[in-house]
Amino acid sequence: MYAPPRHGCEPLPVVVWVHGGAWITGDKSSRVDDKIALFGDAGYVFVSVNYRLTDPEAEDPLRYPAHNEDVAQALAWLVESVDDYGGDPEKVAVLGHSAGAGIVAAIATDPRYLGAHDLGLDAIDCVAPWTPKPSTSRA
Repeated sequence: MYAPPRHGCEPLPVVVWVHGGAWITGDKSSRVDDKIALFGDAGYVFVSVNYRLTDPEAEDPLRYPAHNEDVAQALAWLVESVDDYGGDPEKVAVLGHSAGAGIVAAIATDPRYLGAHDLGLDAIDCVAPWTPKPSTSRA
């Protein structure tokens, strides 16, 4: 969790980042330096979360919906605890890239994930799933 210096007593809005990696790679610390700076400079608490990854070679690999459940659990903890870090639990945005985009889209639209933690979909103020458009080449 990265919180910028506060000026005053008002809690800051929160941005939660969910990394990509095809559900098999990636980490909450991957490629976040620019996001920490961007959101911190804009006055947001920035949080990047992990989820369990799938090992496709495992005898019994982790499968859907475990990744979504992990992020919903992290978000529930955040809503409960972010005020201790200067964040506003009523102003939470979730952003995700690639596999993270699928995860944030699921937890923001399917009430079962947050509902398992006694939260409604209204616990999220903003959701932004982003998956880059594949490049195409013309021969």
